[in-house]
Amino acid sequence: MQDSNFVRKKFIDITDCFHQQESYISAMTDGGINNSRMRSARPSWLVKQYSGLAKSGRALDLACGQGGDAVYLAGQDFDVIALDNLQDNLERAYQLAENKNVSVDLRNSDPLDFKFHKDRYSIIVANNLFQHLKKSQSVDLAAKIVYGLRREGLVFGSALTVNDPSFKEIKKRKIAEIEKNCFQLSNGWLYSFFDNREVLDIFPAMQPVYYSETDYFRSQQTGASWRGLVEFVFKKNC
Repeated sequence: MQDSNFVRKKFIDITDCFHQQESYISAMTDGGINNSRMRSARPSWLVKQYSGLAKSGRALDLACGQGGDAVYLAGQDFDVIALDNLQDNLERAYQLAENKNVSVDLRNSDPLDFKFHKDRYSIIVANNLFQHLKKSQSVDLAAKIVYGLRREGLVFGSALTVNDPSFKEIKKRKIAEIEKNCFQLSNGWLYSFFDNREVLDIFPAMQPVYYSETDYFRSQQTGASWRGLVEFVFKKNC
């Protein structure tokens, strides 16, 4: 694996074009932490860039949001199941699929409750998901993802890092830490933040196709803010 696939960088993006990160809503507001689980109706740059490396077949989006990735994959002739536990997200995803004239099996379901079948999926998408799980749940779900991927299947994901400003904000507010760098808010939502290369340890047997821990500046939608994000594509080789 070339070193260029392991990226640690800090830069400024004043045009809001880097990787089209519209799926990540600014985490901190005057009223608390916003719902960063509201993923965009646009496909993520990861899925657009790397999904062509996967064999045709089934795809699974574990937290589809408004359906951007799921609908894109359906348009690439994958047979897609897409999960979300917010009904509003599913309705938006359904409308997007209708507009794009593709079929997606949309299910109101928690990804932790989903029953995985061995070697079934060519692609599994977990963007903006692990940051809303306990670290122990992330380890368990990662093992299920590996189990569910066929040989040479790909998993796509992104999550917050400890360099995200919201991590320091949560620490300052003295919100209860239920596991290392994992916090439960008063509304019950979980927020987990990942250390350097920690996600690699969650998928120890997977080959990194792309892995980046990035600190970047963005200014769209809710104003200027720094973000800390890990993004990855891993391949199952056995």
